[in-house]
Amino acid sequence: MTYEEYLASPRWAELRRLRLALDGFRCRGCDTADNLEVHHRRYGTPLGSETVDDLTTLCGGPEGCHHAITTIIRRRLYATRQYDVTAVARLAPGNLEKNDVPGLRAFKISAHRRVAPGHAQRSLGEPAGLVCEGAEGGLGKARQDGR
Repeated sequence: MTYEEYLASPRWAELRRLRLALDGFRCRGCDTADNLEVHHRRYGTPLGSETVDDLTTLCGGPEGCHHAITTIIRRRLYATRQYDVTAVARLAPGNLEKNDVPGLRAFKISAHRRVAPGHAQRSLGEPAGLVCEGAEGGLGKARQDGR
């Protein structure tokens, strides 16, 4: 049974209902009654063998307690990891083959996006100028009018 199938089962529905009732239909983190979700406190227990005490009620969504708690857990988990960024090849048109990285087979980098050329309406080293003809007349008129 997959995790999704288990969450659609009558057993999960009953455990979820019991956990919500035990928590007073409130989030355990902030006491709101909005957007409630029932989550496993830890994973690793075989599906269907957990008890109501293995579950908790949290509010969901991008600003909810579930998101905040999992973000804290991830930060703690990844804070101690060491990464060697020099071991990773830079993705650029010259060194990326479609079959190099399975997840990036459809990935394409346009050469014109690699380097920012500067202002799009003038060449490098050229001083900035008026964008359109006649703009200087409007500026002079505005100064005369006191705008």
